[in-house]
Parts: sequence; structure tokens; C-alpha cells
Amino acid sequence: MLSCPQVCRQLLLDPLAMQTEVTELTQPLPFAPPPSNAMATLHSLSIHVLAATDIPVAIRLWLVGMLIHRDPAQLSHEAFLDQVAVLAERGELNTMFEQLPALPRLQWWGLRTMTHQLLAYSQGRRGRQTMQVCLDKINEVLEGTYDEDKLAHLQQVWHDRVAPFLASHPQILDNYLLYYVYHHNFPLQQGDKCQAYQLLVVDYFLLRNYLCLLAMDKELDEQDVVNLFYSYHTIRQHNASFIKTIEQGLNDSGFASDISLYALLKP
Repeated sequence: MLSCPQVCRQLLLDPLAMQTEVTELTQPLPFAPPPSNAMATLHSLSIHVLAATDIPVAIRLWLVGMLIHRDPAQLSHEAFLDQVAVLAERGELNTMFEQLPALPRLQWWGLRTMTHQLLAYSQGRRGRQTMQVCLDKINEVLEGTYDEDKLAHLQQVWHDRVAPFLASHPQILDNYLLYYVYHHNFPLQQGDKCQAYQLLVVDYFLLRNYLCLLAMDKELDEQDVVNLFYSYHTIRQHNASFIKTIEQGLNDSGFASDISLYALLKP
């Protein structure tokens, strides 16, 4: 759906786009085996967490990751989230997230390497134009070897321009993430729940940084967002090779751990 510009616009910009009604089925669907209880629980709780819009987006994604990576044998996922709710009420959840390592070298590597991989598989595809702008900007801004000051400039654009824009349009990321979980039947579709979370984080990380790249030269507007999400997912959704390459690259680089993925959530 996000590879259709009109649908992408409606999904991202309409505050009511992801309001749904639940209908219980009286019998299983004939064309799909039912998920295991454990995976169905993770799917349901991921939606529950991402719908908690009073919590910052990055922290919601971090909580989803902890659900994916933890073992519920000693404490159920539901009881764990009850404890999280208490921490959130005390204001301690934000502090805990801020204490996670940022790993700027990982962010530098991820933005450059993943974008080049994405564009390498996009030759001749529709929707390439906006992604090419992002790649050109990355080559300009992050040219050469690792430079913490260059990365800090990108992060400053997030705080000065992109975060305020998204705060005034909260439905963009709220709708996108809920749609993502529904559309990909997260975390079931990838077969492995950790790989599914890995791709969720990569998608969020890249889109967040691409918004910063677009905002470097002009004030963001709604059309910029629609163009970016459409362009990215037109290439990403129809590109199994990119997904495999990213998974392999993260594993080979040693950046596939849960702590590394959480670091990609931090602007």
C-alpha cells in the first residue's frame, strides 16, 4: 500500500487512518495456518505498545524490542508491561532509554552502507528519485572517513527541524508503525522474530535519517514525507535481495545484537 502515492498520503496524514474495528472469526482462515500462541501474543502486544502514543516513538520501539528479545518463562510479557507502565508513570522510562549507548560509529556505518545497498537494487524502479536525493546528500554530508562532527550536524537537524515537524504531525509515525505491524503481521512474516525486529528498526532508522537529510536544505512539508515514504517502500517492499543483504551485513559487522539495534533508535 505504501508503494501507492495516494494511499501513502492518506495513511500518513489522516489522523483516523488506523482506527480499526476488531471482528472475531468463528473459524480459522482456510488459507493460512494460525500463528503460535507465543507469536500471536507478541503481535498483539506490539500493537498495544505502539498504540501508546503518550510514549515517544523511539521508546515504544525499544519496548517492542525488549518483548521480542526477552524470555517470558519467569515473568509474562503482560506482567513485564505492567512494570513498564509503573516506570513510565514515575518518569523513569525516558531516563533508562537515555542511558542506552548511542554507538555513533554504528549509525554512520548503517546510514551509508544500507542506503548504498538500497539504491544498488533500485535500478530502473519507479520511485527512485527521492531516494537518489537522499543518497546524494549522504555522499555530500558523510563524505570520507568517520567524523563525529558531521554526524552531530545530522542529529542537530533532527532536534531543530524534524522532531518539531513530527510533533506537530504525530499521526505520521503513529499510523506508519501501526500499519507496519498489521501489514507485515509482525513479527510473524519474517519467520524469525528477531529478524523481523531487525528490519523494523532498520526501516525506522533509515526513514528518520532521510527526513533529516531532506530537512537540511528546506523546511519539511507533508509532500516531502509522502514522497519519501512512497519512494523508500516502493524500493524496499519489492526487494527481497535488499532484505537479505541487510540481514547479512548486520550479522557480519557484529551489529545485529539487541543493544546495537536499540542504538539505532536514538537520534
